[in-house]
Order: sequence, then C-alpha cells, then structure tokens
Amino acid sequence: MALVRAAKAVGCCLCGEIHCIRVHAILVRLVRTGEERNSKILILAIYCLRAKRQGRQYTKRLLPPFVIPECNITLENVLGYLNAHAGQPIDYDAASAALGSYDERTLKRHILTGVELIRRAGVLAGELLALLSAYAHLPPMKVGDTELGNLQVLCGELHEVAQKISGGPTRAVPQAVFLHLVYVHSRSRNSLATPLNRVFREVAFTDTS
Repeated sequence: MALVRAAKAVGCCLCGEIHCIRVHAILVRLVRTGEERNSKILILAIYCLRAKRQGRQYTKRLLPPFVIPECNITLENVLGYLNAHAGQPIDYDAASAALGSYDERTLKRHILTGVELIRRAGVLAGELLALLSAYAHLPPMKVGDTELGNLQVLCGELHEVAQKISGGPTRAVPQAVFLHLVYVHSRSRNSLATPLNRVFREVAFTDTS
C-alpha cells in the first residue's frame, strides 16, 4: 500500500518518523460491487508506538486505492463514471448504475467530490513536475480539456520522469492511487504527520536505483 511504502522513505503518517509499520489488526470492510450488493474485503489497521508516546493519534486503518474512507461506494466506480462522462452534467441513471446507489444526493456528493479530488491531484502532480524541471516540463493545457484529461496527461508525464530517473522501465501509478491519497489526507480526522506532497513524490518515484 502507498502509505506503508511511504513510511519507509518519507516517514510514518502518524508520527512522521521513518520506521517499520506494525500491523495492529486485520479488519473486514464492505464495498459496493453492484447495485445494492456489497462484498467483503480485508484491510489493515496500523499501530505506532512513537505517536502514542507523543500523545498523537496512534492507530489508523489503511485502505486500498479503490476504497473511499467510511463509505462502501468505491472510488474506482466514481472514477469509472467520471471517465465515461468527463465534463458533462450528472447523468443520474448512469451514475446510479456505476456507483450502486439510488439516492441522488449521495450520487451528487460522490461525483462532485471526485471532481474536486481530480483537481487537487492535478495541482499536486503539476507542482511535482515543476520541481523536476531538469527531467520534465509541464505539458500545455488546451482549451476544452477536462481536469480528468489533464490529470491523465500529468500522470503520464510523471511516469516518463520516473523512468528517466530510475534509468529503466517502471510501473505506472494508476490515477486512482493519486486520488486515493488526496482523499485519505482530506478525510483524516487528525492531520497526518507526513505531508501529502512528500507522499506524492514517494508514490511516483519508488525506484531510484
């Protein structure tokens, strides 16, 4: 998982220090896999003794990138809907089929949140590329481009930079991972000790050998 990898290089999300993460519990989560149908998945909860000694939050549940915090509708399905209807008014029938919910307020909230996540992830990706001007440039944004389309271009550029820096092929990071990281940081009840821009860098450049 992204936050587990990040703890080894940029610091634990709970205490900010670099150390091995301790698994506190393995828990069951329900995620929506079809209209009104839920499936069970397993997630990990981590425990940080250093954060506990500091009087900070010392346990946290780590979710896979397709899961939305505290919700059974998946980020993967939200992104799938937005990919198919980028820049268009909300089609509630299509959104209902994609997200597995009939409540229009729920559908609207998740779709608008998804759009905001895409915008924030695009800003962070652009900032990261700007810091790596020796290896990359910010691709031009054209009139009429959607924020999702721009994020796809930025993620592709980050993958190219990662390959240049590592000196060989690297695995591309899916858009959902970047969006998930923004979601986790924005929905956390307490401020995470590891800044999101540091986690973003670690996700994009896990192999610097």
